[in-house]
Amino acid sequence: MKLRPVDFATEGLFLCGLAHSPKMIDENISQAKAAAARAATILSKTHLEVGAQISVVDQNKCISCMTCVNVCPLMPIL
Repeated sequence: MKLRPVDFATEGLFLCGLAHSPKMIDENISQAKAAAARAATILSKTHLEVGAQISVVDQNKCISCMTCVNVCPLMPIL
């Protein structure tokens, strides 16, 4: 038996209703309320710790065209 039936494999995503599996309307409503409650626990926090992603430029391949800065959301603007 799954301990968290509305949680998805990816953290922060929740499933309910037909996205989970076909079921009766009262079960869908119960799952929707559970998914909303799980989302509310995340949204009610004042801050969240997330994994940091850092982009790095390979200086051996760089020709200073600035394309990486223009297209990459992780590239810091200098």
